[in-house]
Amino acid sequence: MAYTVNQSTTGVQGAADDLIYVVKDTTNTSEINYRYVCSVRVDGAEVIQLKQLPNNADSAVFNTRSIASNYVFQDDNPYQLGLYGTDGVQDLVKIFAPNTSAIKTFTFRFGYEYSATAADIPVVTLDALTDTNVIVVNGTFLRPAYSSPSTGATAYALTGSGNLLLSDLISINSVIKTSVLYGGVQQRSNAALAFLNGDDVGSTGSGYVHVSYYNGSTLLNTGYFTNSSTFGGAVPAASLSDENSLIYFGCGTDNLYYQNIFRNILYF
Repeated sequence: MAYTVNQSTTGVQGAADDLIYVVKDTTNTSEINYRYVCSVRVDGAEVIQLKQLPNNADSAVFNTRSIASNYVFQDDNPYQLGLYGTDGVQDLVKIFAPNTSAIKTFTFRFGYEYSATAADIPVVTLDALTDTNVIVVNGTFLRPAYSSPSTGATAYALTGSGNLLLSDLISINSVIKTSVLYGGVQQRSNAALAFLNGDDVGSTGSGYVHVSYYNGSTLLNTGYFTNSSTFGGAVPAASLSDENSLIYFGCGTDNLYYQNIFRNILYF
């Protein structure tokens, strides 16, 4: 069929950002009950078919953001890493954790439907050659004003010192300041940060998390944690699962105090 996908959204995107696809069929739009069709697949299974009439350019525009946002949402249990795993079981050597719902790979397959006669039910035809993949993260990838990389998820792919962690906390050159994180309210607290992980999300430098602990401007101690399955994470590599493409790290004072990986990292 003379069917093309003239605009697509690919790569790593935010569930709160537009996911726009423009398709055009130059052969069949005059058929009875013609509709453009977009099949949305998550984890390999179709979850919905979207259908639209041709517009005045014999094309259709699908914005799938509202669909994606129903399947991508924030995990609510990584905040005691270092003391408890995300399953609630005490674990002093798992300060990292994979996500379960915060990142998903979507596949969009396009096609059309029409009826042989006015009395017939429309028959759907989808073309696997139109398959388009996009990796969707809970949130948005608007460019931070203080980031040096280009727009979008590029700013959050850990490939250099100017890139950012996934967090609603202010991060400059991937450094989280304790005065921002704790606000001077509590000396002891639980907290977690997230980061993109692995080649498929462009985050190839996420193998370690370096932590420095200060009393004012005085450095008390410093060290690093290795992002690996031994400590609950996943070594950055190609073809990681969605689960391992976004990793949590327990970064609060309590998280660091209770972990038994590097006991001297934190002073009280």
